[in-house]
Amino acid sequence: MKILRRIVTKAFVLASLAALAASLMGTAPAGKPRRPVAGSTMRFVFRDFEGPRDIVCPHRLLSPDSPYDWKVECSDGSRKFAEYTAHVALTLYDHTTEPKLSVEMLYWLNGSRLPSEVGSTTWFHFAEKSNLQGVSMSQTVENGTAGLYLEIGSAAIRLSKWAR
Repeated sequence: MKILRRIVTKAFVLASLAALAASLMGTAPAGKPRRPVAGSTMRFVFRDFEGPRDIVCPHRLLSPDSPYDWKVECSDGSRKFAEYTAHVALTLYDHTTEPKLSVEMLYWLNGSRLPSEVGSTTWFHFAEKSNLQGVSMSQTVENGTAGLYLEIGSAAIRLSKWAR
């Protein structure tokens, strides 16, 4: 009986470590991989913290081989004043206990107007499986005087389709 208990305990610990390793490597349990966000469901907005300037910055996929990386170009009229590479990814995690659903959003930037790469990982935890209406995240740019906001609409986050 003790041997069986040890085997079960070791199996549980190994399964827990495997789930943790999978989440750290960017894959969700139960085979739910990290998902790219469709370009048509998001937009980037450059906002001055010290003025009324809000500029929607066009974006395009860098490469079909890298569906998480976007080239973002900000222009004021005909003058391009900043260019960034944005890494955007979404991962959903189903749970059998609360929270029933967790959403991980990655938003990282590097570019011509940044001293180094900036980024964040944001988690949303839901007591029940539910749709998220939208997400707005930002990274500080221009030496702290502006933000590059990432706005993602509900079409990108159809949780009910992914997490059942």
